[in-house]
Amino acid sequence: MSGDPAVEAAERAWFGRAPGILKIGYHMNNAAREALKPIRELHRPIEYYEYDDCNGVFKTDADGEQILMGRVCAECSTDEFLERIGDCEVEGSTHYEGEIDWPCATARLAYSAEELS
Repeated sequence: MSGDPAVEAAERAWFGRAPGILKIGYHMNNAAREALKPIRELHRPIEYYEYDDCNGVFKTDADGEQILMGRVCAECSTDEFLERIGDCEVEGSTHYEGEIDWPCATARLAYSAEELS
């Protein structure tokens, strides 16, 4: 162990490869993904949906799908805001203290454009 997370990730990717595969670009991509994995595990999206307080159910659209209110970063948003989501205490047009929209600045560096769209 080198003590350097990037080097350790590269080593995991290299030593975890299938025997006989020596394509350097392929392994470089795997090493980069491995290095970003802990960051991606922290900076992940949390979706929250419209809730009908009167009936105690999530609101749905004409197709029966829950109505998405927003996405926030699990790591950057405060615990207080995440508790509001869990307690269904979020109003659609209000921006709350501690609410960090998804994707956050860190996620933009750790996820591909396709994953963020």
